[in-house]
Amino acid sequence: MPDNVLGSRRLSLTMCTAAAVFVAGALGAIWLGIHGAGTERIVVASRAMAAFHVVTAGDVKLRAVSVSAVPPGAIRSLASVQGHYVLRPLGTGQAVAQQAVGPPAAKAGRVVVPLPVDSGSAARIHKGAVVDVLIAPRGDHGRAVVMRQVLVVDEQKATGGGLLVFLAVPRHRERAIALAAGRGQAILVEPPSGGA
Repeated sequence: MPDNVLGSRRLSLTMCTAAAVFVAGALGAIWLGIHGAGTERIVVASRAMAAFHVVTAGDVKLRAVSVSAVPPGAIRSLASVQGHYVLRPLGTGQAVAQQAVGPPAAKAGRVVVPLPVDSGSAARIHKGAVVDVLIAPRGDHGRAVVMRQVLVVDEQKATGGGLLVFLAVPRHRERAIALAAGRGQAILVEPPSGGA
């Protein structure tokens, strides 16, 4: 076969290979563009957090995930989480959902304590409410514990009826509430002004 025919075939083969590489590259770029547009940045835990932990800047970060992998209620803003309580334990890398985040943390010097409350003794109690708390002793012994303007961090239905309310209370009152809660009836009332 003449050299010029062989050379022509080689050139043709080289051009076909180059064209195939170009087409493959273009298709790859299109595929990457589509998939790049199919991601969202959501808030995930940078480290494990216990329930009622106050989220700091080092506890969370943004991570890009596929749109199809975004869980319901996923939070997309770090500012919506930082400085708030988490209401359940979160593992490292776990997406932070709205239902797992409570109201902003209470002032410094306060701690979160659980308090069982009869359903009839809680007036319009809900997460984020500010209430007055009265723990009335049963019988003739003990004294009442009264606290004003207490933040309700969370509330859950208690097993056996009633509510389990989580309150942000001054650290120096934590022990008094724990002792009184086991011996009296807790009543929560929304202040007439609706809270601070």
